[in-house]
Amino acid sequence: MAYRMINLNSPSPFKDVILGLKPGDEIMVKAGYGYPELTIDTKHIVADVQGFAAVTATGLLLKCSDGEGVKRVGVHHKDFEISPKTKTIMARARSQN
Repeated sequence: MAYRMINLNSPSPFKDVILGLKPGDEIMVKAGYGYPELTIDTKHIVADVQGFAAVTATGLLLKCSDGEGVKRVGVHHKDFEISPKTKTIMARARSQN
């Protein structure tokens, strides 16, 4: 899955959920969403957002259609740790822009 947002005119009705996320937002992601696809509902912290795509601090990738399974829990973290996997994903995405 490409992390970099390519289509700014996403057809997904849930695109605004991802677009509205900010780094540090704590979210609940339902099973069946994200890449790799989650098998259980799990809390994550958003590390970066580009258009209608996001990556969490642990390296979970979210695309516009995953917005259906994402809910903000109302907690914002100023400081959080980013995994090496996430750092690699973010560096690759930025080098493509």
